[in-house]
Amino acid sequence: MSEQRIPDRVIKVNLPRIEGKIQHGFCPDTVFELYGAYQFKLNHRRFDRNFKPTVPIRSKEKEHWYKTMYRVRINGKWYPNVKEIKYLFFNKKQISELLIQYPE
Repeated sequence: MSEQRIPDRVIKVNLPRIEGKIQHGFCPDTVFELYGAYQFKLNHRRFDRNFKPTVPIRSKEKEHWYKTMYRVRINGKWYPNVKEIKYLFFNKKQISELLIQYPE
C-alpha cells in the first residue's frame, strides 16, 4: 500500500447479495476506509480550489469542518475515482448513504 496515512475508521462489509442475487459460497467483501479531513490540511490550496466541498474561512468553522469531514477509500481506491476533483470529502450522513447504496 502506498498510502502512509492511517484511516480513522475501517468498515468491512460482506455482500451476500449483489443486485438481489444470492452469492453462494464465496461472499465478496468491501473495505471502506475513512480518513479525517484534518490529515489532508497540508494539501489544501485555496486558490486551486482542490477541496470539495470548500473549506470555510473562519477558524472556528474550519476546525469543525476538518473534524467532521472524511475522505473515503473503497478497496484501496479513492472514491470517487475522478481526475478533476482530487480531494472530495463527505460527512457522516453522506457516508452512511454510500454504504447503503454500494455497489450500484
